[in-house]
Amino acid sequence: MKAYFEIKDPEGNVVDTYSDTSKPFAWEKIFEKPGFYTITAVVTDDFGAISQPVNIEIEVTQKKMFFLAETGPFLARGSHGPYAGARLGILYKLIPDTLDFVVSGGGSLALKGEPWTSFFMANVLMNVHTGPVFFGAGAGFTTKVKESREADAEIIGNVGFDLFNNYILAGQLIFETVHHQAAPLACGRSNLLSSNCEECRGEDKTNRAQNTF
Repeated sequence: MKAYFEIKDPEGNVVDTYSDTSKPFAWEKIFEKPGFYTITAVVTDDFGAISQPVNIEIEVTQKKMFFLAETGPFLARGSHGPYAGARLGILYKLIPDTLDFVVSGGGSLALKGEPWTSFFMANVLMNVHTGPVFFGAGAGFTTKVKESREADAEIIGNVGFDLFNNYILAGQLIFETVHHQAAPLACGRSNLLSSNCEECRGEDKTNRAQNTF
């Protein structure tokens, strides 16, 4: 026996098909777009007899909220020593495939000794998508990265690229730039992948790279 499945959109276009020869006949399908669909199933037995088609209408809604795990390498300017950072958060799709709201927070572990310290960081961002590329801006907070430095409020900009997105799990590569006023010789943190190593001039310019899942 063989089961044949067919999915059509409201305009009658065939979206996908599938056949199965093993019982129980089943098809696990991930829909990439929300909307209304008609699923038709037909079974053919070993003698060639064909069943009457069975039609089922379904509505697909797109997942809007995702949990985030972000990680990436950092440098605190002037320390010449690396940090290992990670954040957890939530991404909510205000307008699917167009506008995202992101809240995340976490820590960065200092891999070099005093006077550099591990620090906590948090971001609130809005990302605008243009295909797989997106741009964002928002606000952030970082505790002191050095004993002689205070915590900082930050303005954040980022640019990223969707590595994959199966609408259940997504991966992104993100570069962030952070601007804030800081004391001389204590400015900021930067991504290890960045070759932009300006001298401290009171205003920090920070680059970060992360993978988001």
